[in-house]
Amino acid sequence: HDPAIARGGRGGAAPRLGSFRGRRNCEIGTYNVIWADGGVEFGDSVHLGAHVTILSHTASQVEPNETRPDAELNIHFAPVVIENHVVVGSSVVIAPSVRIGHHSLIAAGAIVTHDVPPYSFAGGMPARVIRSSAPVPT
Repeated sequence: HDPAIARGGRGGAAPRLGSFRGRRNCEIGTYNVIWADGGVEFGDSVHLGAHVTILSHTASQVEPNETRPDAELNIHFAPVVIENHVVVGSSVVIAPSVRIGHHSLIAAGAIVTHDVPPYSFAGGMPARVIRSSAPVPT
C-alpha cells in the first residue's frame, strides 16, 4: 500500500473542473500529493519520487482591510504539464502553470516555479537549469 492523493475538484464557490491525466508507464511515488484543481497532465514515462507535491492552483494574499471570517479566497487556477520521459526527484514542489519539458530530470528537493525546457537537469530553490543533455545535431 503506497499512500498518495490526487484531487481534481475545485473547492469553494468555483465550479469543479479540475482534472488529472496520466499516460502510459507513469509512476507516482509514495506520499505524493497532486492538487489537480487547475489541471495536471503527464506524458508517457513520467516518474515521481517520494513526497512530491504538484499544485495547479494558488491563493492570493488576503487584502489587509478584509476582516470577515467567511470571506472567499481569491484562488488562481493554472495547469501543470509534465511531458514524456521526465524524472522528478523526491520532495520536489511544482507550482501552478509550470511545464516540464520532455527528457528532463528535476533534482530532489527542488521548487519548480517556472517552465523547464526539454533535456534539462534542473534543481534548487527556486529551480534553475543546471545543464542540458540535448542531442547535438551531426
